Amino acid sequence: MIDMWLARHTPENTMPIIEKVLRAVKETYADKAYDSSMGVLAIGYCFGAKYVLRLAATDGIVAGAVAHGLLISQEDIAGVKKPVTLACVENDIFFPDEVRDGGRKQLQDNNVDHELRIYPGVPHGFAVYGSYFEDHIKIAQKQAFDQFLEFLNKH
Repeated sequence: MIDMWLARHTPENTMPIIEKVLRAVKETYADKAYDSSMGVLAIGYCFGAKYVLRLAATDGIVAGAVAHGLLISQEDIAGVKKPVTLACVENDIFFPDEVRDGGRKQLQDNNVDHELRIYPGVPHGFAVYGSYFEDHIKIAQKQAFDQFLEFLNKH
């Protein structure tokens, strides 16, 4: 089932939806307390991580945070120009170490403000609060949440 879902949710189909939502948010809150000069912060978990990185390659957001990304490529990271923080799983089959490490080097080489933390011993999806019973996963969830808050509050 996941293969069928992913086949329908390609970047070509997904990015226009995300861009439409961003426009609607900016239009909806333009007259309210939202100051558009503050910009938009984006957080993406799993499937959404790829799209936060793609937004971070544009002026659509001012900073982003991603957790345990799915189907992230070197190209997704290469274009990033906005600050990003990444909460990664050690030995994650969905975000391989070589892509992650290559991405870190690209961010460093491009002088992009970034932070990348690797959480050992946790499963893909750990940062989404749920019914984990293991204390080390609960601790990692809190650490990833705090990582995002601290990084995004700086931007």
